[in-house]
Amino acid sequence: MKSKINLAIIFIATFALMACSPESDFEFSENTLTSPSDFTLVMTPSSGNEFEYNYEVVFGANVSTAYSIVIHFGDGGTTRALSGTHEYVVFAGTYTAQCIITTPYGNTIITEQEIVFTKDNEKAYGDDEDSFLFALTGGKDNVNGKKWYIGPWTAMRNPGNRGEVWWDFKNDALMNDNFTFKPNGLQPNGAFVYVNNGDTHMNEELGHLFPDGNPDGSFVTEHYTPPADATWKITARDGKQYLTITKGFLGYAASPDELNESEYEVVSFSATTIRLYNSSTWDGWAWELTVEEPVIVPVVPKELEEVPMFEDFEGDLSINFVFEDMGPFASAKYSNPAPVPINASKFVFLYQKTNAFYSNISFVAPHLFDLTEQNIIKMKVFIPGYNDFETEGDVAGNWISNRKLRPRVAVKLQNSLRGGNAWETETVRFHDDVETDKWVELVFDFSAVAARIDYDKIVIQFGDEGHTRPGIFFFDDFSFDKE
Repeated sequence: MKSKINLAIIFIATFALMACSPESDFEFSENTLTSPSDFTLVMTPSSGNEFEYNYEVVFGANVSTAYSIVIHFGDGGTTRALSGTHEYVVFAGTYTAQCIITTPYGNTIITEQEIVFTKDNEKAYGDDEDSFLFALTGGKDNVNGKKWYIGPWTAMRNPGNRGEVWWDFKNDALMNDNFTFKPNGLQPNGAFVYVNNGDTHMNEELGHLFPDGNPDGSFVTEHYTPPADATWKITARDGKQYLTITKGFLGYAASPDELNESEYEVVSFSATTIRLYNSSTWDGWAWELTVEEPVIVPVVPKELEEVPMFEDFEGDLSINFVFEDMGPFASAKYSNPAPVPINASKFVFLYQKTNAFYSNISFVAPHLFDLTEQNIIKMKVFIPGYNDFETEGDVAGNWISNRKLRPRVAVKLQNSLRGGNAWETETVRFHDDVETDKWVELVFDFSAVAARIDYDKIVIQFGDEGHTRPGIFFFDDFSFDKE
């Protein structure tokens, strides 16, 4: 059924039947409804306010009041009343009203009606300084819109613990972007202006969609031109507000679908800061928008040099490793737990992996590594057999297949100039199933990447990464040389 009312308000009835758990709000008599034809959700515009509707749930002559009923108006509002009045304080668009009735048999019968508004309800602008709309745009009179930049909280974060950063994916291609949200004017939705200064940060699966994209792992696609007709809108459901951008996204496209539309759950907002979770792909993507333009510090070029490195942890340190998620006993000068051949030295490095997913130590050199001939890293390691290599722990995500601590040692070369994204550049060499309870010397050969001229960082990891199982390890006589 379709009937046209003033302001092009259209009703389209659709129905669905699905299993559901009943709610005990209303009682049935012997004559119970069994199909959508047994009841109707009647919504009619009220006089005097084109955005106000009278609603009523009408049952067939032989059907009693429902056992459970709820009406969703499609704008975030809900009711359990069988009749009343509801005002749509919304922008122009299509809103789906649903009447959901649960039967005593555990089934749910739904009837839906689409309501189309061809213009905005001016109350939607509100200019309430406490509203998300006002924070986002600066209010309806701010016709040029409000400009936002990427804030420091932006990162891939653990959905179960937002304080835990899984990946800080910010890079220059993202941090030089800005976004302007213009208030709704004559357009159906507000205009979204995305300025990317020529390049945009994207997931590698989008690389093949662009002329100079790299489908083999690049997270930056050059020369992406944001559409000029991108728009935004604010919606509400389940008590939460959402920001939807059509033909646009906030600086990083995580999937091809986001080139057409992206949606973000509003977490918090103020006049100067907005925090969002991506709800169109995966809510691990956390975003912060700020009115403060970030300061991008120019990178000072490093020289390519061949500088042999050695550390035995006996005297003053020549290599000061940086600890990341190391335990309290970690130490660069610890008494050798087994001063016997092949390592009878007095002091060694104690490496304590915690329950953090990516415990490691690292060193950034003041120069770029010339790997032409200097491409061999060696160290002596001692892996205690008292570590628990059998118990499984939690993992960072479904891409991690191993849940156990392992007698494994990995060394990585990275480009530190990529900041939190340095791991994208890395080359890894590792030894698995290292013999326990004895000193062994391990060799990590990087001669296969001797042509790389961007590495300046060394990362060392024991026990494997991506899981929460802790462990104790020792190493000594670290060297980085020609052989």
